[in-house]
Amino acid sequence: MNADTPERAYEPTDAERRAIKAYFDRLDDKRPLPPLKTELHGDVCRISIAHPDERLGCKLLESAIGASGSQFMDGLLVQMSHATSRGAQATDPI
Repeated sequence: MNADTPERAYEPTDAERRAIKAYFDRLDDKRPLPPLKTELHGDVCRISIAHPDERLGCKLLESAIGASGSQFMDGLLVQMSHATSRGAQATDPI
């Protein structure tokens, strides 16, 4: 492009437009998010879902973070727990 030719603004593709619309639709969808509870036992931090029905709380959290199953969420909680167990302090709320 030379200096005499104005630069055109980027036009998103149809797929990009759908993806952005889906993103903003999800932001408008206020899903219930159960709080997480942290407990420090010596050098080990345990992170759990603070919901009266833990199984339902797990599904609510999976839905809120967009996980399609418990395997991803369980791994995420384990990683968070390990990160806070290595010298950092676990504090509520997360």
